[in-house]
Amino acid sequence: MKKQQLKVINPVADVNLFTVSLITQGMQSPKWKKRVGFYFVVAFSQYKKNFVNWHVDYCFWKKLGKAFFNEVLKSRKFPALVYKKHKYFGQRMYRQSGWILQNDLSKLSNRQIADRLKRLVNDFKDICFWGVVPAAIDFENNLLTGRLEEIIAQVVNKKKLTRSPQEILSLLSTPREIVFSQQEKRDLLKLAMTRPVTQVALEKHQQKYDWVDFGYIGPAHPIDYYQKRLRKIWQKKESPARKLKQLNKDHKMILVEQKRLARKLKLGSHTEYLLKLSRQFMYLKPYRKELMSQAYYAFEKILKEISSRFNYSQRQLQYCIPEEVLKILRGKKVNKKELNTRLKSEFLHVFEKNKNYFYYGKKAKKIISDNLYKEKIDTSLQEIRGMAAYMGKVNGTVRVVNTIAQMKKVKKGDILVSIATSPNILPAMIKAAAFVTDTGGVTCHAAIVAREMKKPCLIGTKIATRVFKDGDRIMVDAVKGVVKKL
Repeated sequence: MKKQQLKVINPVADVNLFTVSLITQGMQSPKWKKRVGFYFVVAFSQYKKNFVNWHVDYCFWKKLGKAFFNEVLKSRKFPALVYKKHKYFGQRMYRQSGWILQNDLSKLSNRQIADRLKRLVNDFKDICFWGVVPAAIDFENNLLTGRLEEIIAQVVNKKKLTRSPQEILSLLSTPREIVFSQQEKRDLLKLAMTRPVTQVALEKHQQKYDWVDFGYIGPAHPIDYYQKRLRKIWQKKESPARKLKQLNKDHKMILVEQKRLARKLKLGSHTEYLLKLSRQFMYLKPYRKELMSQAYYAFEKILKEISSRFNYSQRQLQYCIPEEVLKILRGKKVNKKELNTRLKSEFLHVFEKNKNYFYYGKKAKKIISDNLYKEKIDTSLQEIRGMAAYMGKVNGTVRVVNTIAQMKKVKKGDILVSIATSPNILPAMIKAAAFVTDTGGVTCHAAIVAREMKKPCLIGTKIATRVFKDGDRIMVDAVKGVVKKL
C-alpha cells in the first residue's frame, strides 16, 4: 500500500458498513481516468460501532477537486452531463426503491431478490459516481464557492454596496428547483386544507414520503409523525392555504430577486455560469441524498427478508458489503465470526482498485496512524471563522450534535455545532437558533437547511467541534463569518 496523507473528509454517525461501502464503491470507479487522467484509487473507512471516519489522501482529494473544477471551466457540457446523469440514475433509483418498498418480497425467489438488489446497487453506485464531481469541487476544497466569493466581493467593493458578499452569494446560489422534502411540506399543507383528513389520505401521504428523512439506518416516519405535524399546522393562526401560498410566493420571489440582482450587478456570462452551477450543485446534493435515503430504506427491507430466510441476523447483514449479501443469496456462507467482530469492534475497511480489505485491532489503528495527515489545531481559540451560508447574528449555548442519540441535548435557542449535519439530526436543527459546522461549502446539508429555515449558519470552520464544547456560550455572526466565545 502506497504511503498516504490521510485526512477525515466525511465523519458520519448512525451508519453501517453496507450503506457506506456502496458510496465508496460508487465514487471510486476507474471510469474517471478517461476524463481527468486518474481516478479515486483508494479510500479508508474507519468504523467504530455506528460511526465512521471516511479518510482519503488529502493531497489527492485536492488534486481531484482541481481536475473536476478545470473540466467545469473548460466545458459547459460537462456540468450539464453531471446534472443529466444525476436525474437519469435518480429516476431509476426512485422506481427501483419504490417497487421494493411497495411489494411483498416474501413472494420472490432468492434469485429474484438478488436481481432486484443488484439493479438498485448498480444505480446507487452510478449516482455516487457522478456525485463525486460536486463533492470534490466544493466539499473541503471550496473551489467553486471560493471563486464566487472572490468575484462578488470585488463587485461589492467596486460598486460600494451595503449588502455583504456572503448575503449576495447566498441569494444568487439558492436553487430554483425543489426536492422531495420541500414538496412533502407543500403536500402536507394541501392535506391540512381538507380537514378532517381521512386515514386513507394520511396513509397515502406516509407511503409516498416516509423515507425522506430515513438517512443511513432509519427509522422511517410512522403515521403519528404526520398526525402530530397536522395538529401543529391547525394550531397556528395562519391557515394552511395561506402558508402554502406564502411558500410558493417566497420561492417565486427568490427567482425574481436573483434576476433583478444579477442585472444590477452586471456580473457577466462567466460569473452567471458559475452561479448557475452553484445552484445546480446545491440542488443535486439533497436530491441525491434523499434518493439515497429511499434506497437505504429499500435495502433494509431486503436485508430483513434475507435474514428471515438465512441464518444471519439483520445486524450481521448490515455489516456485510453488497458482494457478501449476494453471496449469501447464492447459498454460500459468509464468516459469521468476522461479521460479529465488525459489529462489536473498531475496524478498517479499505477499498482499493475495486478490491475490499478489512483490518482489525492494532493493525487497523497502525495503518491509520502511519498514514495520517498531521494537522495542528489550537483548541484554546476564542474566535474562529467560517463561511456564511445564511445571514444573521445570534447568541446561544453550544450543543455538539453528530449522532441521533445526541439530539436530546438540544433545547430551543441553542446553537447546534456539528462536524457535518445530515437529515438524521433534522429534529435538533428545528430547535436550534443557528448552525456551525466543521466541513462543507454552499452545497452542504447545513447550508441548504439554514436557507430553508432562515437560520444563521456558518460552515467550513474546520475546527468548531474541537474548539467549542457543550455549555459554551457563543455568538454566531453569520454576517462577518465569525463565531466568538462569550
